[in-house]
Amino acid sequence: MLKILQINYGGIRTLPQTRKASNPIFKQKQDVFTKNNNVSFKGNNSSFFEKMAQEYNFQVEDVKDIINKENNMIGSGNKHTSFAIPNCDDYILRIDTFNLPFVKNADFSSATTKDFEDENLGINIGQKVASIEVMSLFPYPLEIEILKKQQGESIGVQPPESLYIENTGCLKPNTLPYEDYSRKEKYARTIHKVSQLPVESFETLLQELKIANEAGYVFDHLNSNNLLVDEENQRINIIDMEKGSIIVDPIADLFYALTNISYLKTYMAQYTNPTSEEERNKVIEDTITIIQKFTQAMQNQGMKFEKDNISLQADDVFRSYPCAAAFMARNKEEVWNALSQMGIAQ
Repeated sequence: MLKILQINYGGIRTLPQTRKASNPIFKQKQDVFTKNNNVSFKGNNSSFFEKMAQEYNFQVEDVKDIINKENNMIGSGNKHTSFAIPNCDDYILRIDTFNLPFVKNADFSSATTKDFEDENLGINIGQKVASIEVMSLFPYPLEIEILKKQQGESIGVQPPESLYIENTGCLKPNTLPYEDYSRKEKYARTIHKVSQLPVESFETLLQELKIANEAGYVFDHLNSNNLLVDEENQRINIIDMEKGSIIVDPIADLFYALTNISYLKTYMAQYTNPTSEEERNKVIEDTITIIQKFTQAMQNQGMKFEKDNISLQADDVFRSYPCAAAFMARNKEEVWNALSQMGIAQ
């Protein structure tokens, strides 16, 4: 039976802040929003929403047009689909993927807004800051969330279950197979980008996970696309964090997502869309580097893995060849012995 985790983070060093970068995706949009100081909304406690809407001349009625324009889509997963707000570098829209087809019949004239801004959080983890609720074909309203925007390219490859129609084994429309070579290319490219970041970038990531966890946010580790590598600012940014309870080691789950170890076997497989020996060796080398830098950052920050409270997914990392190679170990137990000697496992 799982227990609620008491997180052992240890001492934390303060790292310098990195400057904010703009994302060219917004500069490519054709829609132009201009500042408007006379915008009104229905809703409860909508001061933050009104402030944001006035800054970008963002009306609730604009949401339907934004969602209906395909070039505004940022990405679509098993749970959510996200959209860029034209000419807005600070926020994005997100909706439950299942509810997406019903937006076209929604009545935005009666939309209401709510604020969820967490002023005490102090960091950007792609959290929800406001929402719009509209009536559609359902007896309950559709919720369209407004999230803080993060910079960077999503890491690795999303899990296969998000690519296929549930209970059918059929790919979703306009979706590439899990083992497609272009997915392998993206996996290798982003893993390499992460491996090139300094240890301090991993320390910052761990600090922000700690802050978010203490504020009640939980990271969805099952999708490596919830991490973005930002080369310009030398950062790894977290997105899609939700309020919830921590029941397993969150550091180990972050470790799992960051290595995207679940895709390694697919990348190495030769039965379809094979990769070259040079490409495979490079991915292994980059994964080993990530493991070494992440664990060094943990040591620098005084953080520890909870050996008896590791999720099944995170356990795959400690059993993997790259993890064994990183610590010159032969099996999982020797890996844990090496981590214990570093002072980062208990």
